[in-house]
Amino acid sequence: MNFSPVRVPLLVLMLIHAGCYDLALWWGHPGSVWLVAVSAGVLCAMVGAKTARRAFYGGISAALLMEVPHLWFLTGIFQGIAVPLWLSLALWPGVFCGTLHVLHRKWGAGAAMAATGRRRGRPERRCGVLPARSSPPSARSGPRSGRPAPSPGLSPRPGGAGGGERRTAPTRDGLAAPA
Repeated sequence: MNFSPVRVPLLVLMLIHAGCYDLALWWGHPGSVWLVAVSAGVLCAMVGAKTARRAFYGGISAALLMEVPHLWFLTGIFQGIAVPLWLSLALWPGVFCGTLHVLHRKWGAGAAMAATGRRRGRPERRCGVLPARSSPPSARSGPRSGRPAPSPGLSPRPGGAGGGERRTAPTRDGLAAPA
């Protein structure tokens, strides 16, 4: 038995992409993050269009379907100039789809995966999210850790209520004056 993947028409992929994103945005539930993930997956599936031009235009069209309902208010401000603003915002998903299509056709799926940033290792480091640590901040910063120490002007006072107070800056005579 020979397995061949089902080719979904590009128009259906564009409608699924925009529908999942809009539904997640309008629903506003924390569980709707999975709809955004489906939307991103469908955007990556658009890379499989027949030509790079179709992938590029499919990405632009999907982005316009996703953005225009939320940015319709720009027509009240800029009238007809709102359309180029929408197109400048929709250009980037089109470039993403077109570039990944070319990479996938010329160098294979590995090059396309490398271009999307999929790497081995700790994903929280790549996303900018660091794992929680049990050590106090003073143990993680300073001259021995290689990281700069926090600015004394922005640190809360020890024992201060609320944590939003600033420390006082020392003056020339050694007495503390409010910053």
